[in-house]
Amino acid sequence: MPTGIGTYLAVAAQTASNTLSTATNAVHNLSYAAASASTGGRELSASGRRPIKKSFTDSLQSRLENSDDANQIHLERIVVLDEAKEPYKIGISRVDSRLLDIVENVNDKLNDVKDAYQARIDAGCKTDLFWRLILKTVTGVGTTSSSGYKGKSQFEQEGDAGSEYYYICTKLDPKGYSSLPNPTDLMKIAGLPKPEEREAYPDSINLSVGFGTDSVDMVGVGTTSNGITVRSLPLDTLEGLEKVNLYGLKMYDEPYTVDVGDTFITQFIGTCGVGTNTVIAMSPINVGGLQESIRVGQLVICDKPGVFIGAAYSIIGVGTAIANLSGINTVSTGVTASVVLKLTLDANVIDNAFAPEDGGSFVTFTVLSDPNSLGNLGISNLTSPFVPQTVKCPMVISDKGKGVRIEFVNNGDRSCSTTWNPFMEGEVNPDATITATSASSILAQMEANRVKEPKVGAGLLHYRLGFDYAPVIYDSNGPYQNANGDKYRFAEEFDEVILKGFAMDEGPAAGPAYFRSFVTEPIAGIEPLPSCSSSINTAISLAITVADQTVAGIANTTIQSYIELANMLRDDVMDINLRIWGERILLGDSTERITTYANRQSTINLLGDILGDY
Repeated sequence: MPTGIGTYLAVAAQTASNTLSTATNAVHNLSYAAASASTGGRELSASGRRPIKKSFTDSLQSRLENSDDANQIHLERIVVLDEAKEPYKIGISRVDSRLLDIVENVNDKLNDVKDAYQARIDAGCKTDLFWRLILKTVTGVGTTSSSGYKGKSQFEQEGDAGSEYYYICTKLDPKGYSSLPNPTDLMKIAGLPKPEEREAYPDSINLSVGFGTDSVDMVGVGTTSNGITVRSLPLDTLEGLEKVNLYGLKMYDEPYTVDVGDTFITQFIGTCGVGTNTVIAMSPINVGGLQESIRVGQLVICDKPGVFIGAAYSIIGVGTAIANLSGINTVSTGVTASVVLKLTLDANVIDNAFAPEDGGSFVTFTVLSDPNSLGNLGISNLTSPFVPQTVKCPMVISDKGKGVRIEFVNNGDRSCSTTWNPFMEGEVNPDATITATSASSILAQMEANRVKEPKVGAGLLHYRLGFDYAPVIYDSNGPYQNANGDKYRFAEEFDEVILKGFAMDEGPAAGPAYFRSFVTEPIAGIEPLPSCSSSINTAISLAITVADQTVAGIANTTIQSYIELANMLRDDVMDINLRIWGERILLGDSTERITTYANRQSTINLLGDILGDY
């Protein structure tokens, strides 16, 4: 057979064999396909039954893929919705900038007046110091005349018997003045000698606070050429001061307004003690709303420098404590002891935070997202979009574009950022203690303890008007000399003196120059200050005129129209933010399902073989 023919036949035979093999395999596959169709596409075991493990893993894998697809859809919708906010955010930010400029300008002019008055104090033609009468002691020896003054001969006969008047040089304080404790404690606090330590008084001493512990007794206020006066005024008196309310923008913010890339959770007024690792949130837990948002793993930062050793601390525990909120403008009145949140931190703080601080301000703590969750925008469907509501004033540059609405205020309330649950408004504060017994009294107390919006404002400032007479101590080496030739120095804050025999408003009609006691030192009194120069008075008048014109200009501007425009734009953004919030809830739900399915897969892979077939 020719070689060519043989090769051809060999190839033809091999092709026929391959075709037969392919046909045989096709028949086999067709049979398997029919069998698979009857079992839902699942592979049969050697016994011809279906493995339960394989059924579970296939189902879980399918659900994982579906949840991943859902996640991607929600993320894409969030991105698209967030982009739709951009023109509104830019517009709101520009209106807010205009409003902040107006507010800053008027407050600057008010502070210029404050500085002008302080310059007058610094020049020495007015003073913000005065003698405060803090204690009067009386021995049981001798009697006093109707004027309270006893002649020197009588003192010489009876020794140092009679009254002692204790004074302390005090600075004007816009926060008010502390009440005086009982006389013995007062002398310990002030560092004055106790009665039993004075050798001149071996007998029992009768102590009394002559002018009342719940008032501040100012020497020299309203003094005339006829003598010194002592005026008893309330502890919160503003004598020598003038209160002025600052202007500001009050902002309301709620959880759903936060940008998806923002880590802000909430803010609160807080306290902490040096060397401890706890922070107390000074907001009642039942109405403050903080428990809705604060979790372990989140970060805390403090706006008071030096409290934290680093930029932020981590929350490692969330508990409760009892705090006295009586000194803080909370959401209701008459409540002192309240349940509040206590946060345990991962390190100790290195300074104190009080509520309020010296000067009346508060320390604000800000809670940020858990860093481990920043990549996950999903949230629980139990998270409220509206609680806690943050009320903040004054609004600052970094707040531009934020919030659900803003207001223009000049109410004098304290400046701070605080939270509350607006859905509790009008309800009786659950932390309130009702002590009344009659029905009418119970109703009155309930009404007084209804939850109200926190009092928040732009704060206030005080002009130091001062006094014309300064507290002095007479000293033969003093740098100043009065018309009578007596040398003296000006008293300094916290200087203490004891006058024996009579008070500064008693004794001979020697005018307001000074009053000598029956000891050689110290001799104290008050002296008139020189008249202020025309340049100082002109500077004050000019500053007042400019401030008045600027304040009047606010009423003439379209500031309220700006507020309405900013809030109108915020309303439109609110709609978008609520849609984003809904997508984040769905995202959180699908993310939670992915975690659940993955955990189930691990369990099935580990233990699924014991399930067998079906």
